[in-house]
Amino acid sequence: MLSASRTITCAIPVLNGAATLDSTIASLRGQRDTETRVLAVDSGSTDDTLEICARWGVETRYAERGNMYRAVNAGLQDASTKWLTYLNSDDVVYATAFRDLIDLAEATSADIAYGDPDFIDEHGRFLYGMRAASPHELPLLFRIPLQGLPQPGTIFSRALYERLGGFDTDFRLAGDADFFLRALQSGAKFAHLERPVCGFRLHAMQQTATQAQGVREEDLRIGSAAGGRNVAARATLLKWRLRNARGYLVRYLRTGSFRGSVRP
Repeated sequence: MLSASRTITCAIPVLNGAATLDSTIASLRGQRDTETRVLAVDSGSTDDTLEICARWGVETRYAERGNMYRAVNAGLQDASTKWLTYLNSDDVVYATAFRDLIDLAEATSADIAYGDPDFIDEHGRFLYGMRAASPHELPLLFRIPLQGLPQPGTIFSRALYERLGGFDTDFRLAGDADFFLRALQSGAKFAHLERPVCGFRLHAMQQTATQAQGVREEDLRIGSAAGGRNVAARATLLKWRLRNARGYLVRYLRTGSFRGSVRP
């Protein structure tokens, strides 16, 4: 019998996600030793998104197009489980991710637990892995600004979500970074599971690629809210990059670029 605390609600904000949605839902349905409640929030898809959700028996809701975090909030606002998360319709979580993250959070009395991200290609094939930052490094990295933890491999308590008022819909592209920064500034406790828990899919149509300037502008707002760069922040960034030297090398060999970060 599952522990009452090992339950989680996962919202999937989606708009025309049929190409990858099956694998995303399959990864959630395959979570071991965890009761995972999956809810897709659609913003007017014209492909087979709704048919895929129906085939998997996934509840769907509607949220007006134009802001992913409005869709996330619509999916989580009345959740009754202790733990919450969201997963974009092109990402996946590994089979024991939620079990291990919840167990870590419970053991450490953390409000947020996160793991390390793998990066996969458009077909779901592994490209390279990175190591997330440790909890004490996160506030300094946000000053850069750099989000040192992966959104797909992060869970948070419903109590924290409600205390923070959910995701700020003034952000369209970096609301996850804003949420995690506000959590840090509120005194929330973070815990890091030092192993891969998710696959972040790299493809040409993702928002970080198609709206890079908008992402950068919102990141700069978040960096300013974090206090701006200082010597300690730059030193922390250097140490984090050195720890991820192997990941950078593999990324270059497989993609021809050193650009990118832990932040999906």
